[in-house]
Amino acid sequence: MISLRNRMRIEDALYKYLVLFEELSLPGIGTLRLTRTHAVHDIAGRKIYPPTYTYALFAGEQTPARKLFLWVMEELGVSEVEAIRLVNEFSYDLKGSVNESNDVKWDKVGRFTMADNGNIVFESATLELLPEDPTPAEQLRDEMAGYMMPASIAEKSFSELTEPSVDENKKKDIAWQIAWILLIAAVMITGVYFSRHGFNVSSTGNKMQIKTGKMPDR
Repeated sequence: MISLRNRMRIEDALYKYLVLFEELSLPGIGTLRLTRTHAVHDIAGRKIYPPTYTYALFAGEQTPARKLFLWVMEELGVSEVEAIRLVNEFSYDLKGSVNESNDVKWDKVGRFTMADNGNIVFESATLELLPEDPTPAEQLRDEMAGYMMPASIAEKSFSELTEPSVDENKKKDIAWQIAWILLIAAVMITGVYFSRHGFNVSSTGNKMQIKTGKMPDR
């Protein structure tokens, strides 16, 4: 049977391991795992209840990972062989105590009891990882207000964001007006020219003469 001093030391080391890695395998008992329930929004009461955390026991023979023994070795300053011995002794002692007294409490972890069919039943302790009191929805809304974009931007619809801005439309209108003015001016100048000089094909383009001849020898 494990001594009281060693039991307290190994119990503390195993608890730290459980909190850090969120699971702990105990030979002959099963695996303890940290489980999480989602936050609950009470619409009628206008409150938001935070997520809750509990430990759950998954029964069955479990072989601990080697990192557990290395953790105990570092925490207690013992050899790996001694760490393995302490983990096994703690597990068997816990199981024996449940068989004898039918009720064993592991502080900050939970309570182990023996069912009529001989199986170990586990009841998780209350884990205070998050505030227990529900948060009013209005308070949560006000706290999040500082992280939200201005209403003038948030209220814009998708179509408003994808439509060209007013300035862009003005620029396009001005560009079209200038193009029309230049086109009209060009037509007027051309009309004045033809009215003075008459219409002549040679005046509308360059003459091109193509001379044929023998191709040079390569």
